[in-house]
Amino acid sequence: MKNSAEGCDLSSLTWNLERAAALRNPELFVKRILGYALMPFHARWMQFRLENRETLILAPRGHGKSTILTVAYGLWRVVENPDRRLLVVSATAVQAVAFLREMRTHVERNPIFKRAFGNLIGEKWTEGEIVLKTRRRIAKEATVTALGVGGPIIGRHYDIILLDDVVDEDSARTEHMREKSWSGTEKSSCPASSRAANCTWSERATTRATFTAR
Repeated sequence: MKNSAEGCDLSSLTWNLERAAALRNPELFVKRILGYALMPFHARWMQFRLENRETLILAPRGHGKSTILTVAYGLWRVVENPDRRLLVVSATAVQAVAFLREMRTHVERNPIFKRAFGNLIGEKWTEGEIVLKTRRRIAKEATVTALGVGGPIIGRHYDIILLDDVVDEDSARTEHMREKSWSGTEKSSCPASSRAANCTWSERATTRATFTAR
């Protein structure tokens, strides 16, 4: 439907406003664009991350920690600024890739996302790395990279590092395994962070004793 007085497409105008609002507000992005249910504590989690460079959030299983703090929040950060370099690290490469797969699925198949932001599929689009089409920055790092603990990151640097369930039941079982997991996590995150990087950590509350005392 055209507004003859203004000569503009009201539908397009509505989507432009929706897109602009979602880019400014992660809560709107999560609810309206991605379609996830957002609880008040989810909003507090995201705000806490935005206000702090280094964060640790512990939550029981089933509270949407990975969905909100890794998939949704991570996707919002790179859609908002596609020149960012985001690293997702989990206990295994399989799990990290699963988080990235959910992000990719929104970009590829979510009709609301595609209507708001268009086709963002870039030249590199694999299980472990994606580059958004809107990226302007020339960098060896992808827009989003997914790695397991101890994965190869030599010579690469990231603006945002999301550590999600880097401790599982096996790696938390003994002191030796805990030390091994801690060492692997340090190798996956500390050398890869740029000077102004945001490093954020989320874990199941059942594994909190592994690292929280450090």
